[in-house]
This record gives sequence, C-alpha cells and structure tokens, in this order.
Amino acid sequence: MDERDRRFRRESLEDLDRGWAISAELLTATAVWGGIGWLLDRWLGSTPWLFAIGLLLGFGLGTYIVFKRFEVVAAAEDAKRPRL
Repeated sequence: MDERDRRFRRESLEDLDRGWAISAELLTATAVWGGIGWLLDRWLGSTPWLFAIGLLLGFGLGTYIVFKRFEVVAAAEDAKRPRL
C-alpha cells in the first residue's frame, strides 16, 4: 500500500468518525431534552406540550453544539491546506 492509499484511508476514517460524532450529538441532545420534557409533563400534567418543546429544544441545541464543535475542526483543516 503506498502513501496515497494510506492517506485516503485515514481521511475516510476521519470523515466516518465525524459523521458518527454528529449523529451522536444530535440524538443525545434530543433524547436528553425530550426526556426532561417528558418528565416535566408527567410531573405537571401538561402532556404533551413540554415533551414536544423538549424535543425541539434538544434538536436545536444539538445542532448548535455540532456547528460550534465542527467549526473549529473546519478552521483547522483550512489552515492545513496549501494556499494557491
């Protein structure tokens, strides 16, 4: 295996890793905030409104976290690329 194949393989695995991290962030944030909303609904008897708000809030916060986290990664990758 030559150097180009190794680099391609390493970059492919890094991209796959980022994809899993993004999926995990979105699912985790949505599940946690949806769970908090569900618990509050059961406690306050306001079913299903706080659950729905929790899901939306979780997805929004998860999206925000993904953008902030991978904004740094994208800036680092841009710095590595040679300028023409």
